[in-house]
Amino acid sequence: VAAIQERAFCVLFSLAGGETDMKGRDTFADIVKSAVDAGAIEAIVVGMRMHPRSIAVQEWACRALSNFVCIVDDSRIKAGVAGVIEAVIASLRTHLSEMNVQKWGCLALVHITSNDANKTKARKVGAVEAMVVT
Repeated sequence: VAAIQERAFCVLFSLAGGETDMKGRDTFADIVKSAVDAGAIEAIVVGMRMHPRSIAVQEWACRALSNFVCIVDDSRIKAGVAGVIEAVIASLRTHLSEMNVQKWGCLALVHITSNDANKTKARKVGAVEAMVVT
């Protein structure tokens, strides 16, 4: 099941632009908005919680989340409510020596905390401590 989740998150990451230059992120906005409206953010959080030890699941989840919250502003609000901050922090703490989990998890937190509500929530749930250990 983890392998299926990994591939699904890989596809979501690719649909949200992959590793392309985010200057052209508007190109992917409609796709991301449709995915977010269909429950992609919540599904990613569930997958992260179901497979906390899977490095690949955590990495691809963080990659997809990073792009989702970077591209569509409304997705940051949805992500904050859906538990993304807590899921990413758990991933960072669990996979301290995994460079790609750390890189994409930190990037996801940077993007999601660009609004005040998520910034406050991130502080309350230990994002600063998780980043310092990283």
